[in-house]
Amino acid sequence: MNKLISLYKSSLLVGMNRYCLLLVLLAGVAILFFLALGTYFVMPQRDFLLLHTLLEFSSVLIAFMVFSATWYSLPPSRSVNITLLGCAMLAAGILDFAHTLSYNGMPFSSEKDLALRLAVRFTVAAALCAVSFMSPASLCKPQSRYALLFGFSLYSLSIYWFVFFYQSILAHSYGEGYELTQFKIVCEWSIIGLFAIAASRFWRPAYNADTISLQTYLFTAAMIFIMSEMFFIQYKTTVDAFNVLGHLYKVIAYLVLYQVVFVTTIQTPFHEIEQQEMRYRQLFENMTSCGVVYQAVDNGGDFVFLEVNHAAERTEKIDRENFIGRRATELFPGIAEFGLLDVLRRVWRTGRPEHFPVNYYQDERIAGWRENYLYRLTDGNIVVIYDDISERKVAEQALQEREKHFRVIFETAAIGMGEADPVTGKILRVNSKFCRMTGYSEQELLSKTFAMITHPDDQKINIEGWRRMVRGEVAEYTTDKRYIHKDGHEVWAHLNVVALRDESGMILRILAVIADITEHSLMVKELYSTAAKLEEKQAELEVQYSELQRSQNALQETSDRYMDLFDFAPIGYLTLTEKGQITEINLTGAALLGVDKKAAMLRSIGSFLHPKECDRWYLHNQLTLSHSDKQSAEFLVQRDDGTVFHAFMDCQRRDTSTSPVIRISFADITERKSLEQKLRQAQKMESLGQLSGGIAHDFNNILAAILGYSNLALERCVSDPSDKLARYLGEVISAGERARDLVAKMLAYSRTSSDMASTPLDMAPEVEQIIAALSSSIPAGIKIASYIEPDVPLVRINPVDVQQVLTNLAINARDAIGEQGHIDIILKRVNINRKACTICHNIIDGDYVVLEVKDSGRGIPTNVEQRIFDPFFTTKEVGNGSGLGLSMVQGIVVKNKAHLLIETSSEQGSSFRVLFPFVDEEMVAS
Repeated sequence: MNKLISLYKSSLLVGMNRYCLLLVLLAGVAILFFLALGTYFVMPQRDFLLLHTLLEFSSVLIAFMVFSATWYSLPPSRSVNITLLGCAMLAAGILDFAHTLSYNGMPFSSEKDLALRLAVRFTVAAALCAVSFMSPASLCKPQSRYALLFGFSLYSLSIYWFVFFYQSILAHSYGEGYELTQFKIVCEWSIIGLFAIAASRFWRPAYNADTISLQTYLFTAAMIFIMSEMFFIQYKTTVDAFNVLGHLYKVIAYLVLYQVVFVTTIQTPFHEIEQQEMRYRQLFENMTSCGVVYQAVDNGGDFVFLEVNHAAERTEKIDRENFIGRRATELFPGIAEFGLLDVLRRVWRTGRPEHFPVNYYQDERIAGWRENYLYRLTDGNIVVIYDDISERKVAEQALQEREKHFRVIFETAAIGMGEADPVTGKILRVNSKFCRMTGYSEQELLSKTFAMITHPDDQKINIEGWRRMVRGEVAEYTTDKRYIHKDGHEVWAHLNVVALRDESGMILRILAVIADITEHSLMVKELYSTAAKLEEKQAELEVQYSELQRSQNALQETSDRYMDLFDFAPIGYLTLTEKGQITEINLTGAALLGVDKKAAMLRSIGSFLHPKECDRWYLHNQLTLSHSDKQSAEFLVQRDDGTVFHAFMDCQRRDTSTSPVIRISFADITERKSLEQKLRQAQKMESLGQLSGGIAHDFNNILAAILGYSNLALERCVSDPSDKLARYLGEVISAGERARDLVAKMLAYSRTSSDMASTPLDMAPEVEQIIAALSSSIPAGIKIASYIEPDVPLVRINPVDVQQVLTNLAINARDAIGEQGHIDIILKRVNINRKACTICHNIIDGDYVVLEVKDSGRGIPTNVEQRIFDPFFTTKEVGNGSGLGLSMVQGIVVKNKAHLLIETSSEQGSSFRVLFPFVDEEMVAS
């Protein structure tokens, strides 16, 4: 109710309210006529004939108008449903025309009149009902609407032919002065039913729409048609008031349909065209590039301005009024020398778009660098989009000047300068001073790195400073180091190294400023050599310094080794605070957790655990903090990408100066757990096979005695086959034979080697024979469909195994379906990509011969899926299954080195695909 109130108050729904009021008004008039006494009256024949003819010709005219509007609509708005409605209205108009001429007093009979009238209303009702079920998709193929037109035209001619030439077989529907016949009433109510279906289909979209829509019009028309048909049911003579009102309501409904077509095919497309034109106008006016539209004059000799946008006004500093109508050569005198006039003429003649590259334009009024793009419109006018790039050009020239100035400084500097790659250290550029310092030419240095010409003793100092700068710890660093001259002597240098970065802070290059301090170093050595009093102290200091240097180097190497051992250990290590935050982690641990080493720092260990493990980890953490010995446990770890793995963790508390921490070593044991599970399954299956084999052999001996003595008793002691003892012995023999078959299955399950040698086999004939044999054991309500691909490769298997696999899978499919359904059996060659076998759990990849059995049953329940291959496990009722069918399938699959894939769901049933490796044809031939 609130939605109806809000819709009524909305100003956007004035049109919708108008149609609601029309329906209420027409419904009120109809109710008054049906309820008020004395409303039934008869008009004079002459007056009614005139009024009837006027209304009918009006409906014919409106029907033709509806068809014309749909037929000549624009292609984008030409939908399938509206085209169908228009063609149906054309057929209705043609039939209505004959109906008008067949009225009493006209050239044709009254019975033909009623037949044509019913045909018209059936046509409109059926078309409107069909439109309610169709989507408003565009009619892409033009021949489709011609097909519709031809179909409805043929339909109209067929009605004409039937009514005019086979009048004798027309059903009697009306007698003047009497009630309508039963045939007429059924036809009328059928028409009302079609209109009611259409109205119900249009009601919900019309109700949910926020604005007046196509469904609103169609719902209104359907409701008015229903009122019209209600009037047609009530009249007793052709000239009474109900007949007149029925025709009047039909004309009103036709007018509403015309409104549907007019709005859909004419009004809405033109509104969209106007809006699209407005959007393109706004784009043209508001784009940052200058836009100009030229019209050719003097047969392409010159061009006149038709349109300019605001950007062109701002760039040229000329108002639009001074642009429009003026010649290009008048407003821009240098356009010919600039070269743009020739391009304009060429584009106007050829119609091919062109790009006029950056060039300098100048006249007495303006000057600047311009870049132009030109193309011709369909009306012959030329559009030019251009940009004034003078500021950018000036900036580029300034940048080139600065680059030139820097190069002069770089090349003529009194000290050495060089640039290097921050990652590889390769020398990218050096000046002549540095070449003289090292003795190498520029080309020789460009093929080396700074480390290659650095003294070996100074490599570590240089690399450490380099690393600190690359890591962003320092913006620059200075140091003294030695280079190895090309002739082998040492060159002492003082370095000032700076990182050149871009706007985002990324290092582009390393700039080194190098001063030659070799002479200064020699002077220092001479001073030290002449200071005799300080030699002993100097030696002592040098020894101490050397010891300190060695200690520092050893400490650095030990630290590096520890970090390497820590980072590259085969298991993960991490350190946690009391609150569970990670303060230290190695590379292996970060890789196991699926994060970067830095990203893992200060994160809570709980964020890497599976949600169900959080409570157990809390208890384990408290136990570790409360004990000093090592605590071990398994946890399920979940990475940020959603993948999980089983981790075995050794946790131990360590006391530090501030607070205790927890040291953890952990490893991924997912694969180990999977192997343990496979081993347990294999051991279980082997034990069950041995057990069932032993029991089966002993039980088979007992059954042989039971069956033998039962048959002897039946033959020697019972002469009458109908005797009760004969029946009892027959039941004993039947039970024994069933037990014997069960024992045979148990022996087949426990057998580890094949009784028959597996040879290359063409499975197609075997599968066809088995399918033919299965038909007798499958209920009639279950259909078996098979597809056997021609030229299936040979498979190394014996025919008995094929029969056992296909028979057991088909019987299981039959029991899963019930009474009604279908079973699909497929044999073909397939390519499997990265699938896991249901039995061996190995990854399958390659070409195989697949034997697939699909059913339309209820699927395999989740709680049963893990046990379907267990011997003697069955979900069938007692006596309906032994539980060895799928166990035998598993044994045959394993024996023949095949694989099995299972797909199941409650909606689509189950699919068992047995994948056999096929035999190489060359090997078979040899």
